[in-house]
Amino acid sequence: LPEKLDTRSVAQYFDSVNAVSVPILNITHLSETGHNRDFLAFNIDIGGTLSYEVGDALEIFPTNDEERVAEFLHSYSSDFDERTVVKLNHAFGINGEISLCSLFCIVLDVFGKPTMHFLQQLATFEADEDKRKTMLDVDNLKKMSVEKGVTFADLLLQYKSAHPPLPALLAMIPPMKARAYSIASAPSASPNSVELCILIDTYWVEEGGIRFGLTCDMLRKMHPGDHLRCRIKPGSMEPPSHDQQVVCVGIGSGLAPHMGFLRERVHAVTVLGKEVATFSLYFGNRFERREFLYSDELKKYAVEH
Repeated sequence: LPEKLDTRSVAQYFDSVNAVSVPILNITHLSETGHNRDFLAFNIDIGGTLSYEVGDALEIFPTNDEERVAEFLHSYSSDFDERTVVKLNHAFGINGEISLCSLFCIVLDVFGKPTMHFLQQLATFEADEDKRKTMLDVDNLKKMSVEKGVTFADLLLQYKSAHPPLPALLAMIPPMKARAYSIASAPSASPNSVELCILIDTYWVEEGGIRFGLTCDMLRKMHPGDHLRCRIKPGSMEPPSHDQQVVCVGIGSGLAPHMGFLRERVHAVTVLGKEVATFSLYFGNRFERREFLYSDELKKYAVEH
């Protein structure tokens, strides 16, 4: 498939979910270098593409690694690979042709955590009764999840004899969901950029050691200048007015939305010359020396205001 047509189909998908492409300006480590919990501040340029209010979140659309996708497709079937082209009729917001590489990298959550519903669907294509019984065993899926951290791809490879036809396979694997991260910046002070405070998500599996969450695995490998596909998610809390006293409590990366409220008030005082009511922030983390997020900035505010 010509790259131009593939790119157009990818654009159709992102248009259908109202996601835009924005560049990363810089990435700052907020926790001590070498610490086993990695807190990162992402500063992202949204000038001219998105607008936000204090308390909003930024939803980021993850992508799967292209090499990993190709490896899976080659292992799974000799009938198709990452170069195979399929024609979609408004599925996933796409009307036209798209390569399997793009579909599996951009849309399908093939390396996500599988559900029992997926195995029930897969079992309908399995002719062997014993294998089908194993596939439908809820306890077996729980065991594999704990011991191996199995993914949709792992189960498809483990039960290759089921082998649903490609159209059915594409319908069985769910699309990836956008991950929402609270915005730590204030639009009054930073209208053309947003800052995110993100703890790189990790979990442990018995036979594989440490694993990373899908979006966090993507984010930890990114650099300034790289682009993200994202959209604004309105906040669930009504921002307080300047004459309202505020008490905020947050731990870990949960500090992010409170930093947005705090920075908005500091800007109102220092730049706009307004009077504001008392703002109290209670923040905690495991280790003060290693992960006191925004320590210099918060200590400065405490002294000056």
